[in-house]
Amino acid sequence: MASGFSRIGSIRYGEHCERSSPRKQLVSPMMTSTETTVTGMFLAFSRWKLIEQYWPRLRGSVESLTPEQTWWRPNEASNSIGNLVLHLNGNVRQWLVAAFTGLEDNRDRPGEFAERQSYG
Repeated sequence: MASGFSRIGSIRYGEHCERSSPRKQLVSPMMTSTETTVTGMFLAFSRWKLIEQYWPRLRGSVESLTPEQTWWRPNEASNSIGNLVLHLNGNVRQWLVAAFTGLEDNRDRPGEFAERQSYG
């Protein structure tokens, strides 16, 4: 699946030695931030965690699925992975994109769960 998100924030890398061999290690913005308020530290850490840890894991997991696996559901009362991805996308667009950019929120929440795609 193609990403609908653009990269925000920056990554800081630190050098550290483990058993005398240097390697790059991802450093949280909280470790290097000059932000001293709890709110600022929370936002910096949350941004880093979402962009650098959760997003790559989610994307890698979903991209490894076939279309059949993405839209499979064990029964009609369950949601497919595809429905859950549509729901996450709708949630981010509603609560982050529309809220921070002032764009109109035209989310179709029932449609996120009603979508059915079949293959085969």
